[in-house]
Amino acid sequence: MIQLIKIIKIERDLLMVIIKPKCDLPAYKSISGLNIMRRNAPAADTQNLPVEHSLSISIDGIHSYDLTCTPTQLTELVTGRLFSDGIIYGTEDIVSLEFSPDGHNAFVKLEHTLNKDRKYGHDRPFNNKFDNDWIFSLSEALQQKLKTPIYAATGNTHSTMLMHGGKIIVCCVDLGGRRTIDKAFGWALLNDIDLHSTIIYTSGRLPLDMVRKIVTAGIPVVVSKAQPTCEAVELAHSNGITVLYNAHPDSFIRL
Repeated sequence: MIQLIKIIKIERDLLMVIIKPKCDLPAYKSISGLNIMRRNAPAADTQNLPVEHSLSISIDGIHSYDLTCTPTQLTELVTGRLFSDGIIYGTEDIVSLEFSPDGHNAFVKLEHTLNKDRKYGHDRPFNNKFDNDWIFSLSEALQQKLKTPIYAATGNTHSTMLMHGGKIIVCCVDLGGRRTIDKAFGWALLNDIDLHSTIIYTSGRLPLDMVRKIVTAGIPVVVSKAQPTCEAVELAHSNGITVLYNAHPDSFIRL
């Protein structure tokens, strides 16, 4: 039976309707094979391999996106992608989000009577203060796989975590690093979390287009396990964003 979730935005007295796929979609599957060794006989082996899920998104009846993703947190992914592309400012802009039963299609209906002159993102003052131990705890959570069960099973996904007030509030996992960021944005919007007061941590490198998403969200501190590009750092600094990278449980670099 289709699961129906209603989220009421009290401040506008609006109702966002979400219709999810009929069943849970697997993020990975176990595949049987052989482990071929140089000096020993082949041995039976089973590997958990991540699933590539195709998702087509239509907005007000117009086909708008084709994405490949890990089939988890699809509602968050669609909401966050619309947000990071500047199509919506928040969940109050969405009237309904309906998935096909197999989860391969998403149909979005937008609210068109809202004031589109609203400002959201880096125009808002930042609070870049954080405790160094917060960053170390983010790295520890990823390293210990405590917050990334899909990565623990496959070893082949990216992760993005959001921290609020020194506590990890969500971890989003996907084959693509950009998808994890969109999922994190969507989760925050659906749970009424002010992104301006969060820290974002990504397991992968930090290129220019990912920083653009973070600028749109107005997140003041971005942390990467890997390295940023020069252009990404320049964009972040020009928008007042603090960049931390090579983040490990005992060290990180601040730019």
